[in-house]
Amino acid sequence: MKTSEAMKLLIEAYSGRADDTDWSGVIIEPVDKRPTSVDPTNCRYWDERLGRLMYGSTILSKPHLIKPLCAVFKNLLDTTPTEFQKDLAKPFVTMGTRLVGILARNGAELGCYEDAVEVFKLVQAQVEQYLPDAHEYNVKDMTSFVANNIERIDVIDIKAFLAYGAMYTHTHHKDAPSRNLQHFLFARDIHAVELPTIPMNQGLVSLFNGTFKEDCVFIQDLDYEPDRAFAQDLLKLSDLFSRIEFEGGHIPRCQFSDLLLVSQTLTAMSKAYTRADDPIALEAYERGAAALVDLTLKPATQKLAAFESPFATTGHSKDFLSPNQAKQVLHLMIQEAQDRPITSSSAIEAAMLRFNRQVYLELAFRGATAAHFGTEVGKGQLLALAELARDGLQTKEDFSILRKEQKLWITKYSGDEKTKMALLKTHPGLRKDSFIHDLGM
Repeated sequence: MKTSEAMKLLIEAYSGRADDTDWSGVIIEPVDKRPTSVDPTNCRYWDERLGRLMYGSTILSKPHLIKPLCAVFKNLLDTTPTEFQKDLAKPFVTMGTRLVGILARNGAELGCYEDAVEVFKLVQAQVEQYLPDAHEYNVKDMTSFVANNIERIDVIDIKAFLAYGAMYTHTHHKDAPSRNLQHFLFARDIHAVELPTIPMNQGLVSLFNGTFKEDCVFIQDLDYEPDRAFAQDLLKLSDLFSRIEFEGGHIPRCQFSDLLLVSQTLTAMSKAYTRADDPIALEAYERGAAALVDLTLKPATQKLAAFESPFATTGHSKDFLSPNQAKQVLHLMIQEAQDRPITSSSAIEAAMLRFNRQVYLELAFRGATAAHFGTEVGKGQLLALAELARDGLQTKEDFSILRKEQKLWITKYSGDEKTKMALLKTHPGLRKDSFIHDLGM
């Protein structure tokens, strides 16, 4: 059956007309992949007729039609014009995201998980090129689909979604769409929990929500014991990070709100590691910690730049955190790192050192222009983070991602004498300017 014919029969069926088609034996042919063959009339027909029926109650009323409906979506999304008539793509993408949301909320009733994942993949591929307006779809549907299917979806099928998580966050972080952003946090005190007001990377959050099946996890000291549910979920999360990294995945443009969650997770992994005795679990925590750092940090050789600073509200924003926001999130990050036990694992300790060094260097990069570091509190926080990263601030290569002006700022204004001396020892070219500044000349 041709895609256009199947689409017409589906519209009639969902509109309440008699459905006498035996869909079990129907194979829906893909449409011609040549961009010029896409009929604008069919695109408009799709948008105006089938789009009106794309609601959960309608789809759930005829669950036997979900498989052919997914087949139609797969064909249309797979042949959406790329360079030809771009304006015709948005109806496909908008309706596709709506179907993903229906599948996310009602997957158990509708089934067809393999087809649903295929639709999700194609929608994600199109969203990267034709992002609909934030008011036209609910990004929570995308994150919920990943979270609800995290145990059955292949990690290779969510790579594009994770890479695009920062843009989802940026697109939806203002005004009404912000209510669609999801959050996740670990908490130790049930009476002192506040959901984050700073946006969090939706790709990263979906992995936590999918593993723990909630957006706030209360941790008590006994929860790190190997037989507890929290420790077992933490092992699943470690394995998930390892598999994503193995497939070449990355979660770019993580902000300090995201790195706080990374810090919490590294501390939790370290505590669970110290109590585990199963070699398989120990190795899983090691691989998971290293993978999490690699997934969320910039490559170790990438020069830092202002437009990708984690100080920004989102990964695609030029709006930086206020001094109060920076003070709060850095306080929590320092507290979390100081609470982490030293483990016997060289892999976990190396991952933690790399994380602490990157956070310190990101702060130093912004030091000259961030009002927060002109205060005593800000300087104290910078020094505390330097102490956490001290073993990683020793060689010339440790500072290679900073530019000369940031290195000079550390030697002149940071108040961090140990890092200053390490810089002057490994970068002789900075000594003259630093010496003149120290003399007050």
